[in-house]
Amino acid sequence: MRETWVRVASSGGEPAQWYSPTLWHTMNASAWWRLLRAHSFQVRLGRVPLAIAVTLAVANNSLLGALQSLVFGARLRRASMQQDLVFVLGHWRSGTTHLHDLLALDNRFAFPSTYECAAPHHCLITARIYPKLFAWLLPSKRLMDDMAVGFDKPQEDELALVALGAPSPLWSLAYPDESSGQAFLTLREVSDRERERWVRWFSAFLRLLAYRYPGKPLLLKSPPHTARLALLARMFPKARFLHIA
Repeated sequence: MRETWVRVASSGGEPAQWYSPTLWHTMNASAWWRLLRAHSFQVRLGRVPLAIAVTLAVANNSLLGALQSLVFGARLRRASMQQDLVFVLGHWRSGTTHLHDLLALDNRFAFPSTYECAAPHHCLITARIYPKLFAWLLPSKRLMDDMAVGFDKPQEDELALVALGAPSPLWSLAYPDESSGQAFLTLREVSDRERERWVRWFSAFLRLLAYRYPGKPLLLKSPPHTARLALLARMFPKARFLHIA
């Protein structure tokens, strides 16, 4: 019998509370519309209160995003993306978060924080206030393991892509039987137009990070990037890839 290569066990993490923010609370209006439209606007009756709460959060994100674009838009468009990126790759639950956290201790690198990934629309104008106001909403540890949770912790950039509107395999967290976002795992089966749009979303987030951390190479981690290696290597010929197995 083949032995399971990854075993997941309870490690004393904390389940999210009913008031804990979800990935969908981080979206702007276009991202929320795209998710709902791709799934025929299906919302289970028991999830209607959550959908209403998300819609209110989305409105706030969109208004603050418009303000950030007004104040910082030109500077962000001029920001040069770092080319000497470091990508941590690997399957979910293989230790990518731990490796990312360890590498992030090296202050020569910059990394996207949980708050930056949750608020790419407005983190430049709210980073000094919102994390302090809303830190209590987060559990201290992740449910699936003993990893600490916090707005200042390194985070995977796939969350920022979802918040910005990019289709993602993470859409299955909202719709377990969904398939439209799965095509964006490898980006091989999507149209050239959709692939170019994904590249623009990703590039916009990288320019945001380059503006916040000028001159520092970016340390990125996201399990889906493991399936996008060919595309990322073409986008960033000088990048380095660390694959944990």
